[in-house]
Amino acid sequence: MTEKSVARQLGEWALALLRAEQGLGVDAILNRAPTGAGETVATAGGFLVPTAAADFILGTIYEDRNSVLPYFFKWNIPDGANSTKVPGADETSRANGYRWGGVVADFEDEGDTQVESLPRLKQTEFSANKIIGFAVVTDELLADAENLGNFLQRAFSDELRYKLEQYSLSAAGTGAGKPLGILNSPALVSVAKQSGQSAGTIVGANLEAMWTALPAASRKRAIWAVSETAAAQADGATTLGIYPFSGSTNPDDVPRIKGRPAIETDALPIVGTPGDILLIDPAWYAVASKPIDWAMSADVLFISDQTVFRITWRVDARPLVSAQITGSDGSARSPFVALAARS
Repeated sequence: MTEKSVARQLGEWALALLRAEQGLGVDAILNRAPTGAGETVATAGGFLVPTAAADFILGTIYEDRNSVLPYFFKWNIPDGANSTKVPGADETSRANGYRWGGVVADFEDEGDTQVESLPRLKQTEFSANKIIGFAVVTDELLADAENLGNFLQRAFSDELRYKLEQYSLSAAGTGAGKPLGILNSPALVSVAKQSGQSAGTIVGANLEAMWTALPAASRKRAIWAVSETAAAQADGATTLGIYPFSGSTNPDDVPRIKGRPAIETDALPIVGTPGDILLIDPAWYAVASKPIDWAMSADVLFISDQTVFRITWRVDARPLVSAQITGSDGSARSPFVALAARS
């Protein structure tokens, strides 16, 4: 099924939903949500968005490489459940006996006694938190099913992406009823500014220090998240061994720093404040969501001849590590590194 036909399918489904909620009959294309669906859909007794149309809505959230979200580890919250647990290693040091929470390996000499390995595992719990989105549609747009589908896909995808990215990265993600943001992670390592560094700047030495604070095993997976207000500073910080931020010639058209993707985002604070640039190993940050079982409700604003469509997504996001890692040289390392304030 082409993208165009999916857009039309979504638009026709939305129009059928509107007619049903106006008491004009239930179209055959509508699939009513199961009893008790108030836990998983926008309104109890709502209608499920067809799978292809739901995937169409989610497509730009998880496929746009100019967002951090496609890089994060993905996990499903099982159908019928309101939470799930993601297993991980309780690693706080790279010393022998601590890697991966206590996995031990060595070459054995004849006659040696084997050392028992009792790895410490941790479970990170993800809750089916609810994001609700609203989109106001004019009567003119309701007259064209395909344009309506394209509008709903673009509007909801962009808004849900923005909110999930904002809470995943910034201090707004408190972890209470919403994702736990990287800037609030207890595993975060903050790299201090350079001596005498001017306010609101990023220099090459900052980027080198951040790179050093990232574990070696994380560097091949790393991504940078850069506040849109800090992009010019990141570009100007190019030094020997650090690739230019701008002028990307990569096939995915994503700039690079130290050879790793550098994602500009408006979800991070302004340049000069803590966390305006992050270095992340996305394998250690997870997004867990419900299976694709969306539902919308439609309410008419009779006075202004507009219709409000509402959609709900059950999703959570949080780090899979809860503490900094002591490197082999005794320094603090982490899959999440931020640049401290420069004021």
